[in-house]
Amino acid sequence: MTYNVYLSGPIDPQHLHLCKEWRRVSPLHLLDHVHCINPMRGDIHPVEGMDLDSIPVPPKELVARDLQDISRADLMLVFWPGISDKRGIGTLMEIAIAMTQEIPILVVDPEGKVSGHPWIQHAATSTYTSLLKAWEAINTFWSVE
Repeated sequence: MTYNVYLSGPIDPQHLHLCKEWRRVSPLHLLDHVHCINPMRGDIHPVEGMDLDSIPVPPKELVARDLQDISRADLMLVFWPGISDKRGIGTLMEIAIAMTQEIPILVVDPEGKVSGHPWIQHAATSTYTSLLKAWEAINTFWSVE
């Protein structure tokens, strides 16, 4: 049985490497039957240093794919590294969609910038201060066969 984890988090063109890197390494830390759904796959992301309008697909197509991906997820892993000055509007929308679909949401907030907000407290099934702790929880609790 495959266990699907949607990898959500702000995509900031000023910190594109970090946005890509945590999504790239997440599957390396998870059990073999855990499948990570990466919304940045296929180089669907803004050009580094440019605004979100540099994403190479129309907004409606981008959101339609993300909605489809979220609907097939068993769990949402949200990484909010705190280095970005972007608000993460897309991430907040993804969290809201996951909430309405009753998909468990694990929020990783190393700097405590968002986990204290009432909406995040309400939405998050669990919060963590590091990706390592969240990956461990996925392996030992959420995705156990």
